[in-house]
Amino acid sequence: MLKYKKFWGGTAISDKAGLTATEMFEALHDGRLKAIWIICTNPLTSLPNSRFVEEALKKAKYVVVQDISDKTESLAYADVILPAAAWTEKEGTMTNSERRISHLNKIIDPPGVALRDGV
Repeated sequence: MLKYKKFWGGTAISDKAGLTATEMFEALHDGRLKAIWIICTNPLTSLPNSRFVEEALKKAKYVVVQDISDKTESLAYADVILPAAAWTEKEGTMTNSERRISHLNKIIDPPGVALRDGV
């Protein structure tokens, strides 16, 4: 966390939890949140109310979508699109939906200018 604090010039990192995915889209919808960075997921298919998510994305002032696919529906709302590396193209840990942590070994290099998460 220190490198992010230093990069952004912050003075303190909150000890309070941030918003959940559904809370972020509620906040986009009602204007409390102005921008969102969507990384390797498609909230239009993964969240329970796709129409509400679509309305929230339309209200957002700024949307960044980082994905390995150029077919995800979220791209239609993106102001910036970033190429991402797939799980076979990076090394590190992954936490699945059951909250299990797995170590990933890089198998191949990412294509083009795609970068792994956190770079």
